[in-house]
Amino acid sequence: VFNHVINLHCDPKRSLKVSVSVYNTVLVFLSRERTVYAAREANRIIQQLIDQKYGVYPDPGCLSSSILAAARIPDSQWTCVAHNRLVEFAGLYLNEKNKFFPHPSAFTSVMHAWGKSNNVKAPEKVREVFNLLEKVLKTAGSAEIPNEIYSVYFSVLSQKEPEVAARQAEATIDRIGCGDTVLWNTVLAAWANSDSETKLKESLRILDKMPNADLISYNIILKAVSLSPKSNSKEALKIGHDILKRVKSSGTILPDRYTYGILIVSYRRLLEKSDPMRQQYIEMLVEECITQGLFSSVVGSQIRNEFSPDELKEKWNLELTKDEQQFKNIPSEWRRNLARKRTQKEILV
Repeated sequence: VFNHVINLHCDPKRSLKVSVSVYNTVLVFLSRERTVYAAREANRIIQQLIDQKYGVYPDPGCLSSSILAAARIPDSQWTCVAHNRLVEFAGLYLNEKNKFFPHPSAFTSVMHAWGKSNNVKAPEKVREVFNLLEKVLKTAGSAEIPNEIYSVYFSVLSQKEPEVAARQAEATIDRIGCGDTVLWNTVLAAWANSDSETKLKESLRILDKMPNADLISYNIILKAVSLSPKSNSKEALKIGHDILKRVKSSGTILPDRYTYGILIVSYRRLLEKSDPMRQQYIEMLVEECITQGLFSSVVGSQIRNEFSPDELKEKWNLELTKDEQQFKNIPSEWRRNLARKRTQKEILV
């Protein structure tokens, strides 16, 4: 269809002018394909528009979609293509050779692509993209980078350098005076994913510093608990238990499936099976899950691996299928609140 429209446009017998919205539509569809062919086509079309082949200059949507088409290919080569295109288009704007620049979403998509890449220069590239966006927005007259952009930047950076990202994110929050819970949770998640020996201590410090912690904040702390070294198991599990009590006594926040699932994983990971506290606390948490209607697939898989078929039958009247991979008879009442809406996307956890 695109080629047909272009042929009509180029026909000297016709006076048809194709608007930029047509190219925009085509590039949007190509960006959603997530195939190498689509990325190549998008790259070809945007180059022809830049070269003024059709007498139409690309708007921010065209520029952004061509970048997205490349950034969404899970390959370092195409990540580099997306990155180079982004630098090129931003450079044209900064040098006043183009009045348009790509949408911020194009910048964040390239950051995400570098975050998934195994390239050793990924952290450096993520910083380059962020600094470029900062320069572009400043030139465009934007007073400050939006909080959601900071959140994406530090979240992606934390995949490569979690402790560095946590410290930089906290310093940024202190500088801009931001009380945004999503951005604070990014700091918590960076500490939780780090290899720092003090990550639990730092996570609790950040939690106490946060003006508006939500359930995601507490679940991230529990993740840090689950990732603690076994040498620190007693202290870590005590913190996990205290966090659960804190959530239940808040009066405004309710535990969810992740809260219980992460805690059960923590007890199984940090305590030896010979430790009587292990199964005692797991049973207690499972009973709470059942009462709260939060018996999730994670909880089910954990107790299948923790208890024998006879113990499952005795404790909860649960029977396994022949392959012992599923339960035959989970009461719907146990799962009634699994669809409870979250206060924020669980992506940080």
